[in-house]
Amino acid sequence: MWLTIHTGSRKFGLDICNYWQNVPTERMHKEKALKFERGLAEIKHDFSLKGVEIGKAIKKLKADLGLNNKVAKALDYIEGEDMHGYLTDMIFAQAYAAENRRLIAAQILDAFNIPFASHVDVISSIETVHNYIDFGDFVIRKGAI
Repeated sequence: MWLTIHTGSRKFGLDICNYWQNVPTERMHKEKALKFERGLAEIKHDFSLKGVEIGKAIKKLKADLGLNNKVAKALDYIEGEDMHGYLTDMIFAQAYAAENRRLIAAQILDAFNIPFASHVDVISSIETVHNYIDFGDFVIRKGAI
């Protein structure tokens, strides 16, 4: 008999993904905002600039910092402690999903009066995951297989 259970970490995995995808975007936004404030202060203290030149200097500052660009979030990345946090959260989500499937299997076997703990005739099980992390081969895969 084969039993197929198709689940994931539910919305938990999506929440983890959304959180960590926003981390580099927020960091980049804060860094650019600080650089813009510093640049704006320099422009304010540059008394050689007059009238329209001030507006042009501000426009150039924005362009130099890429504040006018609509860069795709897919190009943002995490590293260091942020990467460690993301991987830790993903491992936890994978463990949560695996335990969720184990508990569902136990409930189904129980419904058929087959005790899960004493069921030793399980020959094999196959588990595939949508989000895959392999530290040995340095692979991170997001999405359905």
